[in-house]
Amino acid sequence: MKDFARLDVQTATDFIAGCRKTLVLCHTNPDGDTLGSAGALKRIIELLGGECDAAVPCDVPESLSFLAEGMIRDPDPDAYREIVAVDVASPNQLAGFSKMKDKIDLMIDHHSSGQPFADNLIKTDAAAAGSIIFEIYEELKARGALAPDADVARYLFAAISSDTGSFKYSNTTPYTFMAAAVLSSEINAAGSPDTADISRLLHDTVTEKEMAINAEVTKKIKLYNDGAFAFCFISAEDAARLDAADGDFGGAIDVVRSLKGVEVAVTVRQNRKAPGTFKISSRSVTDIDVSKVCVSFGGGGHVRAAGATVTGKDPEKVCEQVVAAFSRAVTEYHEKR
Repeated sequence: MKDFARLDVQTATDFIAGCRKTLVLCHTNPDGDTLGSAGALKRIIELLGGECDAAVPCDVPESLSFLAEGMIRDPDPDAYREIVAVDVASPNQLAGFSKMKDKIDLMIDHHSSGQPFADNLIKTDAAAAGSIIFEIYEELKARGALAPDADVARYLFAAISSDTGSFKYSNTTPYTFMAAAVLSSEINAAGSPDTADISRLLHDTVTEKEMAINAEVTKKIKLYNDGAFAFCFISAEDAARLDAADGDFGGAIDVVRSLKGVEVAVTVRQNRKAPGTFKISSRSVTDIDVSKVCVSFGGGGHVRAAGATVTGKDPEKVCEQVVAAFSRAVTEYHEKR
């Protein structure tokens, strides 16, 4: 396996400052962090005098469309001098863009598990990829290369707020609040849309379809480990009946996690267009490490938020394997306490 260079913020900033015709890649099943980070980096490179496109490999959920304006779907990698991936831990998260992985010059990420595929700036203590982009933004301002910019600030605030659950998840640190203070000051000084508008769009707005999906998920929750582990399976038939695309299920895991007494929440969603493919999403509200379980299925992520994609012919057997693995992790955690 090729050894890739581990960069610090200063070296990564040097690279970004030299970008002239750049493509920034988001991960599949995009969330607010990857979209906000890509939007911010695109704006930064343009402010520095370069040309930049941001690209996403699949449909963007309607609730996040405000972060994806102008993003492209089918870029020609040969048309760019530099390619950067943001919030992407492994090549499989690039989906159709994975064919470009050998041409990627820099990956910026914060996941504690994954597979580096390019020279990288990885900070596992960062609350979001947007928090790392914020450090680059601050470095450029300190060098006098950039002035404060409300559009950069809006993208970064959205990225950080998204991955911290509006600053309420355990990955929120004093540095996170400091970054939010700087960004909100720049945003609010420029007027609408302000931080309240961004927060409402991210956390307090759902479509009718998403509301129907959340109702379906609520009905299908199953409890294990005396209620400490909650699980929900969403079949391809469920998705078809709800006329739901992959991106419409982003809030499903939060519905499962919100049930009182649940320590680990897991959803398994069968791909509507490829029924032999299943996406695992997991969350922990304790120190149970869901990333270790997801790694065993070929995925990864953070201690308290991780995912994986698996294949199988029999949905029931897939669910049995997933339930057994996570139930065992919950049991082992309680036995050690």
